[in-house]
This record gives sequence, C-alpha cells and structure tokens, in this order.
Amino acid sequence: MSGQNHLVELAIENSVATVRLNHPPLNILTVELRQQLLEQIVRIGKDPTVRLVIFQAAGEKAFSVGSDLNEFPKDEVGGREKIQFEQFLLDKIEQLNAITVACLQGYVLGGGAELMLATDLRIATEDAQFGFPEVKVGGFPAAGGVWRLVRDIGPVCAKELLLFGRIIPAHQAHELHMINEYVVKEQLGQKLEQIVDELLALPQSSLLAIKRTVALTSTAPAEFFSGVPRVTDEYGKLFRGRDIFEGIQAFLEKRPPRFNLDAEAK
Repeated sequence: MSGQNHLVELAIENSVATVRLNHPPLNILTVELRQQLLEQIVRIGKDPTVRLVIFQAAGEKAFSVGSDLNEFPKDEVGGREKIQFEQFLLDKIEQLNAITVACLQGYVLGGGAELMLATDLRIATEDAQFGFPEVKVGGFPAAGGVWRLVRDIGPVCAKELLLFGRIIPAHQAHELHMINEYVVKEQLGQKLEQIVDELLALPQSSLLAIKRTVALTSTAPAEFFSGVPRVTDEYGKLFRGRDIFEGIQAFLEKRPPRFNLDAEAK
C-alpha cells in the first residue's frame, strides 16, 4: 500500500512505513509540509500492520533545515499557535506505536533536528551536520527540541549547543549521543536495510515494551512536564519584542542582525 502527495510521501510495505520529506533541496518545514506530515502520521497510527517507521528526505543537501522564516507569525498569538501545533506533531511522532528510525543526510537543523529527536533510532551520513541555530534569529527550539536534547545529551552540552547556535559534524553528534551511528554516504542505504532486517526479526511486543519503558525511565520529573505550557509562554513572549522579527528579516536580507543587546531587555 502506498500514498503520495507533493511535500510528504508515504509508502507502506511489509510492515515498514517510509515517510519522505519531499521539498528539496533544503526540505524546509513549511506550514503545508507539517500539515501533510501530520496527516501521514495519523494514517500510520491507524494502521496496525506498521511495525517500523523510517523518516527520510529528498536530495542530499539536507534532511531539513527547519521552518520557513517567511511564514513566521507576526504576533504573540500566532507564535503560540505555531509552536503548539509543532509540539503536537512531534509528540504524535514520538508516541507512534512502532519503532521509528531517522535516516539523515546533509543539514539537520532547527525544526529538522527537533524532528530527529522525536525518533527512536538515528543514522546519518558522515558529512551530516546538526544544530539548533534558532538563537541567531531571536528564537529557540520550543517544539520539544530543548527538553529532548537535554534528555539525550544532558544539560551542559545542550546549553552550549543552544546558547551559541552551534552546528556540529556527525562524529561529534555521535559522541554526544544525538545519533546512534554515522556511515559514509554510499553505505547509508545498506545500514538502513540492516537495521530494518534486525528489528523485523525481533518480537514487536518486546520492542514496544522496551520503547515505552525507556520513555518512562528517561523522561524528566513530572514537574518539568507540567511546565511545558511555560515553554509555550516563553516562546510566545519573544513576539512581544523586536529581536525575533529583526533576526528573521536580517536572515532573509542576508545581513547581520541588529539585536537589542541591552541587559535589561526582557
């Protein structure tokens, strides 16, 4: 069984669903692409035959560089709505009743990296690059990127990547435990096939029990998740000031941003 649309392609065969972002060369996560992605995730969630979900992207330049800055909201209400939808989408991916694998190449940045962090297993080409550069345009990864990154690599390394907007190579992402493995570009397909074969040979009941148990034992304390609305609040407040608009405009105009560097700016 297979289905296809313009920005997200879905193929389901032999218990494996392959979701392919189809917006090359950068696979920018436009509003429409995210809507289509949610539709396909809902479809997968309703299919009891699916055991594995593979996330891939068209082209070699990027898995995804994140949101389309041209589509950013113009006020706090829009900012909150944007991030709440993205949180919902990534939660749906993380909670799929199947093992999920991200197959990564090129740039994996911003919202693209947040999507990666919502998957169970991650393999990449050795020339892939990872990062959360949102701070450079006045934002931060509020769709789950902060808490998933802290969960995976710890607060000290997470803060360094987030505060400086660092972009790191695959070998460093592997050392930090952001990804499971990296291979030369020519071996990515072979490695993915190996992972699929190994997982399909194992009992699904055990795999899902492990996935659920790891989620229970690796999440932050309950009080952290009760604070998730505060993350949305913090993101929404960015739209009260000018820095996020200045950062986006400067990026689009290919010039250095003129941020408000006053220490009293809140």
